[in-house]
Amino acid sequence: MSTTITETTLARQAYYRLLASSFERARRLLEEMQMYPDKYSPERRQETIAYLQQLQKEMNRLDESPSHSANI
Repeated sequence: MSTTITETTLARQAYYRLLASSFERARRLLEEMQMYPDKYSPERRQETIAYLQQLQKEMNRLDESPSHSANI
């Protein structure tokens, strides 16, 4: 049973790190969009903002889950 818990915890940690990396990449892209607005369409900017919000919501959900590990 502890193997399953450990595997689940490791999977959650990996998923959280993936979300955090995606969030940082999208945040940097949004910063670039704000610095060079003529290079990107307003629709693309809105999609990026929506994606950031979705990632943040999922990260918050994992943070609030009872099985959340302090190691994340």
